[in-house]
Amino acid sequence: MHPVTYLKIKKEDIPKEIECYEENEKFYLKCGMARSVRISFPIILNEDVAKIAAMIMDGSLSKTHKSVMFSQKKDLQKVEEFAEICHKIFNISGRINESGGGCLMLIYSSKTLAKFFHSCLDIHKSDESARIPHWIWNSPESVVVTYLRYAFAMEGSVHDYLKGNEVRFHSCDLPYLKELRNLLKIKFDIDSKIQTYYIKDYGYKYYLYLLNKKNITKFLKIGFALESHQKRLEKVIENFKPRAWEITLVKILDIKNKFFRVEEVNELFDYLGEWTIYSRLRKLTKRNYLSRNKKGYYLTPEGFEKALSLKDKTKIIRLRTKPEDNENQVLSHLRENKTSYRNKIARELKISPMTVRDTLKRLLSKDEIKLIKVDRFQRKFYDIK
Repeated sequence: MHPVTYLKIKKEDIPKEIECYEENEKFYLKCGMARSVRISFPIILNEDVAKIAAMIMDGSLSKTHKSVMFSQKKDLQKVEEFAEICHKIFNISGRINESGGGCLMLIYSSKTLAKFFHSCLDIHKSDESARIPHWIWNSPESVVVTYLRYAFAMEGSVHDYLKGNEVRFHSCDLPYLKELRNLLKIKFDIDSKIQTYYIKDYGYKYYLYLLNKKNITKFLKIGFALESHQKRLEKVIENFKPRAWEITLVKILDIKNKFFRVEEVNELFDYLGEWTIYSRLRKLTKRNYLSRNKKGYYLTPEGFEKALSLKDKTKIIRLRTKPEDNENQVLSHLRENKTSYRNKIARELKISPMTVRDTLKRLLSKDEIKLIKVDRFQRKFYDIK
C-alpha cells in the first residue's frame, strides 16, 4: 500500500493576525494579548484534525473568536475524544461542564485556538453558515471518510419512511447541505437529495437524505462514528431484499447446461409466469450478464463472475407475496398489539411499507379494521373492528 500523503500547515502558512514565535526550540501561536498555544510544525491535516472539523457541527466558535465550544449528549465519549485531540495537537486543556439533560459541554476560553480554527482550519464561526473546510476536499480519502463519519455522527440519523429507510443529515444551513451533497457525489458517487420543512415558532430546517439500496449500501463505506447509528445502518443493509435480477442470476448457476431457454429458468421459479421470466432475462441481457444465440441464452464472463460474487450474499426468497397472507399477518399483529401504525407493522412483520399501506387500505374497505387516531407525527393508528 502507498503511504498516505496528508496536507500540511507550515510555519509560513500562518496568517499575520496570529503571531508565530519560537522559544526554547518550541513553536507558539499567540493572538493579541491572549494566552499562547504550543504547537509543532508542520501541522498534519490528518484524520484527527478531520474529526475536530466534523465534531464542531455540535459546537461552535464564538463570533468574536473568544472561545471554542463542543457539546454532546448522544455519545459522551466524543467530548473526551475532542479534548484528547486538542491536547495532543495544541497542548491545551479545556473545562468540561454538565449543561443539564445528560449533556456535557467542553469549553476552551482561548482566542488563539479559536482564531487558528477559523483562519487556518477554515471552521465557521457561530455567526457564519456552516461549511465543509476547503482542505477536506483535497485530502486523502481516509481523511474525507473520517470527516463524514464524524459529521454524520453529530447530525445524521437512520430514519424510517414510507418508501423504506433513509440515511439523513439534518441542518439549518442549506448551503452546507448543498456542499455535502456534492462531496458525497464527487468522492463516493453517492446520490442524495435535500428536503425542506417548516417548524412553527422556529422557521425552516433542512435535511439531506439518501434513499434506495444502491446509495445506502455505498454509504456503508463511510458509516457513522456512533455505535447505535452504525448498528442500525448495518441492520438496514442486512435486511435489504435482493433484487429480482440478482436472485435470477444466482439461480441460473443451478442450470447444468451452458445454454438454456426461458422454460428451463421458469422451472427454477415455478410460482412465476413465463412472461415474468422473460422480462428478467431481458434485464440481465441489458446488463451484459447474459447473451443469446441460436442455441439459447448463456452467461457472459461478466455475468458468471457477477453471479459468483452474489451467490453467498443473496437470499433466494420469493419477492412476491399473496394479498391474503399479508392481510392475515396484519390482522394478527393488530390483535396482539391492540393498535399500531404502518411503519411499525412493516418493521415487525418485515413487509414493505408500501405493501402494508395497500393491505391496510383493503382491510379498511372490507370493514375489518378502523382508523383510531392520527398523532402529531401524522402516523395513522389502526385497530381491529
